[in-house]
Parts: sequence; structure tokens; C-alpha cells
Amino acid sequence: MDKKHNDFSISYHLPKVLFESEKYKNLSPNAKILYAIMLSKLAKSVNNKQLDDNGHYIHFPVKLVMEMINSSEKTAIKAKKELSKIWLISEKRKINEPNRIYVNQIM
Repeated sequence: MDKKHNDFSISYHLPKVLFESEKYKNLSPNAKILYAIMLSKLAKSVNNKQLDDNGHYIHFPVKLVMEMINSSEKTAIKAKKELSKIWLISEKRKINEPNRIYVNQIM
């Protein structure tokens, strides 16, 4: 595995509720995979104490999303928007630093 991806655990946890719940059935496979990757990054964020007033956050630029899910920029952005639309993630734009992505738990 490439060194820039070494902060990910050996496997990803893909919650089965993403496949079984009516609420998530329309999520694309890319969005579901992206959510699993983001959950993994969140675990590292908690360990690294990446925390602000809104909770633990991750940095996950679109370019890295593209690499991780092997997609175009348009597809990567679409997957992030799908997750945001149903509140599985929220993103806070920052000036002169990477955006902060808050990964929400499935309810």
C-alpha cells in the first residue's frame, strides 16, 4: 500500500444497515464505500484528538477520495454530496487549511 494511505486500518467496516435500511437504499455503492473509509479515518482522528467544538473531524480532500474509490472528480464529489444530503457527513469549510469533515454515526 502506498505510504500516503498508511493511516487506514487493514480492513474497512461497511455497516450492513447501509444495504438493509430504506433510508440508505438509494446511496450509490461509491458513497457506501466512501462512508466506510471515512469511519476508518474517524477512528484515527479520535486517537489523534482531532477535535473542535463540533466534535471529531477528518481531513479527506477530493483528490484522495478519487484515489481511494478509484473514481473521477465528479464521481468523488457526488459520493460526498450523497453522504452529506442524508447527514452521514457534514463539512466545514476553512480558510487556509483543509476542510473539516464530521462523520456522523448511522441512526
